[in-house]
Amino acid sequence: MTSASDTLALALAAMPGAEPRAGQVDMCEAVAAAFEAGRHLLVEAPTGTGKSLAYAVAAALHARTSDDARVVVTTATKALQEQLCDEDLPFLQKALAAHGIEFSFTLLKGRANYVCAAKLDELATGDDRDAMFEARTANETERASALARVREWAEASPTGDRAELAEDVPDEVWASVSTTSTDCPGAAACPAGERCAADGARARAHEADIVVVNTALYGAHLAAFRQVLPEHDAVVVDEAHLAEDVFADQFGFDVAAGRLRNLAGVAAPFASAESQQRLRDLGTRLDVLWSTLSRGDDPRVRACEGEAALALDAVRVAVAEVARAIRDATPERGSALASRKARADKTATTLARDVGLALDASTYESHVAWCEIDRGTGRLLVMPIDVGELLADRMQPHATVVATSATLTVGGTFDAVAPRLGFASGEWDGVRVPSPFDFRTQAMLYVPRSLPDPRHPAYADASARELHELIVAAGGRTLALFTSWSAMRATAQRCAAAGTYDVLRQGDAPRKTLVDALREHATTGGVAVFATMGFWTGVDVPGLGVTLVTIDRIPFPRPNEPLHAARRDRAVQAGSDPFHAVDVPRAALLLAQGAGRLVRRRDDRGVVAVLDRRLATAGYRRALLDSLPPFKRTVDGNEVRAFLRRLADGGFDLVGHGERGEDGAAEDQHSPGADDGAD
Repeated sequence: MTSASDTLALALAAMPGAEPRAGQVDMCEAVAAAFEAGRHLLVEAPTGTGKSLAYAVAAALHARTSDDARVVVTTATKALQEQLCDEDLPFLQKALAAHGIEFSFTLLKGRANYVCAAKLDELATGDDRDAMFEARTANETERASALARVREWAEASPTGDRAELAEDVPDEVWASVSTTSTDCPGAAACPAGERCAADGARARAHEADIVVVNTALYGAHLAAFRQVLPEHDAVVVDEAHLAEDVFADQFGFDVAAGRLRNLAGVAAPFASAESQQRLRDLGTRLDVLWSTLSRGDDPRVRACEGEAALALDAVRVAVAEVARAIRDATPERGSALASRKARADKTATTLARDVGLALDASTYESHVAWCEIDRGTGRLLVMPIDVGELLADRMQPHATVVATSATLTVGGTFDAVAPRLGFASGEWDGVRVPSPFDFRTQAMLYVPRSLPDPRHPAYADASARELHELIVAAGGRTLALFTSWSAMRATAQRCAAAGTYDVLRQGDAPRKTLVDALREHATTGGVAVFATMGFWTGVDVPGLGVTLVTIDRIPFPRPNEPLHAARRDRAVQAGSDPFHAVDVPRAALLLAQGAGRLVRRRDDRGVVAVLDRRLATAGYRRALLDSLPPFKRTVDGNEVRAFLRRLADGGFDLVGHGERGEDGAAEDQHSPGADDGAD
């Protein structure tokens, strides 16, 4: 069999201008070896490595080892899914086919992305009472027009995938013609199962060598005891730094008023009007209760008791009553009403299960529950505190797992992230492949040590002034990242008032529009984009478009953020320091992701400015700094602004090397002292 590195070379030979990269070759060989040995692997592959092509080559070779070999690739973002399925895999398939190496691939999405034949049947018969509830915010004329377009498209579509609609429809309307795992009974139990678009997509996945899914769907597969995806013996978890929280969400559940109202709607043909109204009234009661509980300093629910227990017990009784009515109904076999009954039964069953779990005291031993406001209504969320235990039981024993990201290590090791992704000690290997970039000569890390501590009242004005001066020096060309919406809005207002450049804020325009603005003004400058966590990953603006990336503060989780608060509590119970066990590792990964928006190719130059003095002074700074690329480091604002002005004037001279201070936080004339070492 052709070796992984030789196969990668064949692929690169078909790519104009491509050249071998040491990190890409190392990663490709490591992933191929992991697949062959059946041993789990963690790979940190910095930006520019070409990691998707590296693991795709290894996956293609693995698929040839036996008829049963199959690799599932999970991604956390739609952008990477599209890159894999629209660019990387088609290119690789064609390039390797020329050398007799063939493989197949497909993209599989969650059920909600596919049109539901059963719901279309119900709409055709005029039985759309629950659909009207789902689309209640849409104008009726617009809704009718959108539904007509969907029907016409669905009749001709070979896939039923919403992404293929030439003209998108409102979410509320799409919800009336699609289904989810909470209400879909499955093709076998559905009268329209033979025409199920989601089941057709699953059938195609059963025939493919490589199946690309999002991380949420893979989490749903694990939560359903591996019943969602086709059998596979290997999985690549890309963007693995995001996987822990995505899996926690999929292993969890919520109890919200909308689920009760949805059950009342779908069960309308079978349940009495009184039963339906009881569900709606209980939904209103829950909405008020959850909204009230969400307003406290700590929104966590540590046990289901008092008013919450009374309300949920009433829900349990009401759902059971409706479920009996659904089971007792006898619609004609194969009819649209029979399909409606199957969906109603699944909806009632999943809701009853989740309400039962919320009432069970043992749930709160391993899960954290809290109340929050979602789109104006309250809901109770319940999530496992430690998904590592679940992954160790449901993922690692059943497939060789390769987890990769540009940022996976904390303080230079995988020790913090490995157990949180289910990797048991001694059962995995870790590889950090070299970056193709010379960070020390391409970019600076600037920490203005003179700024007040971010927790000090004077910080907001001082940091806004510092940011403004940096943006002016860079001539715009700035991606300013913030850890909160409130800080982003307030700072944007201050900087916009100062003038000399255009301030574009996240939320004022689509993400693509904002990123395109940076690209389009690369030469002229004059644009700064202010954004929150949604822009810390997945933003790629190489060249002059972004020469300054700023981060307002070290991204520690909020003290009252329920999931992380629960993880801190568990760390204390285990005898660990919660700050270093939970807060620092998470902050290190996020900080590295944000900083990664700057250098995207070998000729990029610029500055990453972290406007948080603690990165230069606090005792825990080493773990954070060791997770960042090895930029030249400085606390000298004059040096940084002079460099940015040179870049703005077209002077792409290399950054001088300088000497690194012993503390590892900043170099040259300043030697940061010690802070209190705590956030």
